[in-house]
Amino acid sequence: MKEQNASDSEMLQMLLDDSPDLIYFKDRNSRFIRGSQALCEHLNLAPAELPGKSDFDFFAPERVQPHFEEEQEIIRTGRPLIGRVEENISQDGKRWWVLTSKAAFYDQSGNIVGTFGISKNITDLKAAEMKLALAHKELVAASRAAGMAEVAISVLHNVGNVLNSVNVSAGLIRDSLQKSRLTNLARLVELLRKNEPNLANFLSQDERGRQIIPYLEQFIAHLQSEQTALGRELESLVGRIEHIIEIVAAQQDYASAAGVLERIVPAELVGNALEIHRVDYQRLGVVVVREFDPLPEVFLDRHKVLQILVNLLHNAKSACLAVNQPHPQVTVRLKSVGANRIQIQVADNGIGIPPENLRRVFAQDFTSRKGGHGLGLHRDVLAAREMSGDLTVQSAGEGRGATFTLELPVSKKMT
Repeated sequence: MKEQNASDSEMLQMLLDDSPDLIYFKDRNSRFIRGSQALCEHLNLAPAELPGKSDFDFFAPERVQPHFEEEQEIIRTGRPLIGRVEENISQDGKRWWVLTSKAAFYDQSGNIVGTFGISKNITDLKAAEMKLALAHKELVAASRAAGMAEVAISVLHNVGNVLNSVNVSAGLIRDSLQKSRLTNLARLVELLRKNEPNLANFLSQDERGRQIIPYLEQFIAHLQSEQTALGRELESLVGRIEHIIEIVAAQQDYASAAGVLERIVPAELVGNALEIHRVDYQRLGVVVVREFDPLPEVFLDRHKVLQILVNLLHNAKSACLAVNQPHPQVTVRLKSVGANRIQIQVADNGIGIPPENLRRVFAQDFTSRKGGHGLGLHRDVLAAREMSGDLTVQSAGEGRGATFTLELPVSKKMT
């Protein structure tokens, strides 16, 4: 039984020792009962030194008082605080942000005996948002100063498509953090504390005690899964931000007909464009069908092709939503056409295009979508022609979808 008790204690302590988040339990007077290792390191304390102290022991009263009153309000009302973004300044002057949630925890009689809180560091996410805002501001200022309003419009249009996906991804991360099940840990800790005098009997004989190990195993698995999912989403978010940077860089050479050729695998390039829209497509239930022929490495202007594909995939999604398609589907095809040309097709089962509009879809300022500006497809066809290619469209009419075909010349070696 001692080995069993040690295992239980180790599993519970692992949740606090291994989490990168600032986690704490406080009594009714907002004094610490227990905290995570990350919290203790943040406060420059050993874990044994934390109990009995309060935030007033570490920070200026004017900074702590609002948080103290907030916790007392939670104790009075039982209403939690979920997902608040807080800015902090460390002692060395660095700014950092956390996403904070706080809730009451109860004894076995249902009485509130304190508060439980967790703060997740979202500094990297906030820094990315600030960089985007700064880049946008500098871009507009530079464009106005140079009299290049047209370039700014083009950049902002293409950046806007990617930012929509960035916003969806950031919202998914925020929602996942807000729905974290860590608040259940407070009740588990309180239950163990209540039965601490006879813990061995509680864990072996009491039905609630026997459920603790399976619960902790599931809980740890859930945390690991949550961390992995958030890690993937953050990697995807970083990739989209990098794509925004690439769009801006590519537009610096907008006036030049010849772009920079790079060695690429066509399937990987198309996959990158699909990845930018992945979260949005999944959220809206859009099914993606890939029909890729195996093609060798070729030389292409990666940034221009990616810009075109991102816009076509955005338009395909909008076309499906415009008619409330119950089974929205976007099919992406990649194939070789002759010895030195490839085709990339984006087909949807959305609203379609009436015959009288087929010749006008690539014209500047033409749009059939509410809120559209008529710039995206016009700039896409210009970019395709700058690469000595072409962008065309086919549609059987309204309600019967549309297929856009990007055809490009390729070379298997630099010329």
